Amino acid sequence: MSPLCALLLALALAAVPGARGACPVPADLKNADGTRTCARLFDKSDPYYDNCCAGAELSVEPGADLPFLPSDWANTASSLVVAQRCELTVWSRRGKAGKTRKFSAGAYPRLEEYRRGIFGDWANSIAALYCRCPRAPAPRAPPQPRAPAPPRPARLRSPRAPAPPPPPLPSGLSDSALGFPGAEAAPRPRRGSSQRGQADSGIINPPSPWTPPAHAPRSLSS
Repeated sequence: MSPLCALLLALALAAVPGARGACPVPADLKNADGTRTCARLFDKSDPYYDNCCAGAELSVEPGADLPFLPSDWANTASSLVVAQRCELTVWSRRGKAGKTRKFSAGAYPRLEEYRRGIFGDWANSIAALYCRCPRAPAPRAPPQPRAPAPPRPARLRSPRAPAPPPPPLPSGLSDSALGFPGAEAAPRPRRGSSQRGQADSGIINPPSPWTPPAHAPRSLSS
């Protein structure tokens, strides 16, 4: 098959949605023991997508930071797959130098289709990489409805006990003599009020005659 026919076939397969050949599904990208894998690199690709993602494999763990790939993998990968919720950053030179590109989650069976600069591509051009898989945020529990607050008990005021009645008065004593409030003392008669009353009534008592004292002083004899 001529190179032109192979190129046309590759473009036709690339235009078909879902044509990813033998590359693993990103959701199924795991190690043999079931642990998670961030990305997987393959050293073989082909104009036919069914023959891509073949040959030797290099599994990259989440958080792997490789400024210098192993000598047998430097500028060797031609296909790769990135797991879900992960991102692979690659460099074209060792020590994270040269051109760089980020590959999000998905399958990339032919790195020849991804440009590196103006004239190059990323097939056999990965010399350093960094892969990360951010942790998915934990789902938030739905807010629980608040229970209504219990009604406050009504305050019951106890009725006040009536004041005890005053003690009974002893016989012959008045309220004013005992000092109870509200008791008014009887008015005392003023001096001369009886005579003024008699004068007002028209009755005047005659004055009493003068009576000498019983013991008169003795006169001194000459």
